[in-house]
Amino acid sequence: MQMVEILIGRVLPFVTLAVFVGGLVWRLRRWNRAAVANVALYPAASNQWELIKKVLGEVAWFSSFRHDNPELWRKTWVFHVTLLVILVGHLRLMFAWTDSLLGVGMGPETIDGLSKWAGGAFGIVALVTCVMLLTRRFVRPRVKEISSGEDFGVLILLLCILLTGNGLRFLMHYDVGVTRAYFASFFLGSEAPQNPQFLLHFFFVQLLLMYLPFGKFLHIPGVFYSKALLAKDY
Repeated sequence: MQMVEILIGRVLPFVTLAVFVGGLVWRLRRWNRAAVANVALYPAASNQWELIKKVLGEVAWFSSFRHDNPELWRKTWVFHVTLLVILVGHLRLMFAWTDSLLGVGMGPETIDGLSKWAGGAFGIVALVTCVMLLTRRFVRPRVKEISSGEDFGVLILLLCILLTGNGLRFLMHYDVGVTRAYFASFFLGSEAPQNPQFLLHFFFVQLLLMYLPFGKFLHIPGVFYSKALLAKDY
């Protein structure tokens, strides 16, 4: 167990950080150097404000995708929103200062109760929508035909993250203070929580972070290079 904790909690995080940051820089450099055709593939924005609204609409609402496949859009949008809320909620598990930032005007007990209720609800919703999206790729012949191993792999990895995360929340008592202490002295080589489920959850998260810069699911930065550029009035 000690060796697993050292590898996952003390060694792998630095590898993950280096791969994620280095990969993100590499990806952004590729996008910056990519040639852009001198043709508007989307309705041109009449001015800068229209362009900003189009990009923000795509980031927050998946505007162009919403009308093409409403059923899939609903599942995908809910999935992304729940993942975002869960990500913000995880900041509280890592850093104590987030209580004063995220819980303005609320006492510790109120923050704990809200975190428990909201985190559990969003965790279940994210898990259900992930299962639905993965099942869709298996049971619909046309979708299965055009799906790559990467499509299945990312959803399975996300499913593993959500299963282990929900397991930590619902199946055992987990001390948030231990996690905060770990991340507070992370760069000093602090000892990771001695919890097998936490280490497994943390391992899956790190795999996802190392994959993201090199896969096709790096959504948010990419939209500023695709929609923003292609929507310009050339």
